[in-house]
Amino acid sequence: VTIGGESFMISEPIPNPASSLTDISYVIPESGWGELSIYDLTGRLVQQLYGGQMESGSFRRSIDVGTLPAGKYTLALSFNGKTVTKSLIVVK
Repeated sequence: VTIGGESFMISEPIPNPASSLTDISYVIPESGWGELSIYDLTGRLVQQLYGGQMESGSFRRSIDVGTLPAGKYTLALSFNGKTVTKSLIVVK
């Protein structure tokens, strides 16, 4: 997704499937409001990892999925009205 001529993206989670921790990288092209969240397959918010002001740059974050039940989830990064998603599989 492009915002202001620059890419806004989220990487595939590594490892995926994951049982405890998974890492993601994401790029924010400009400062603005953003959210990083995990949803189940019904679209229900399972965990909001971050919500608030985001600065521009490239970031890496570890996510603890050890408390989530096994299953398939959607990892969503929303920024300035646009959303990018990646699939995440949690195994036990």
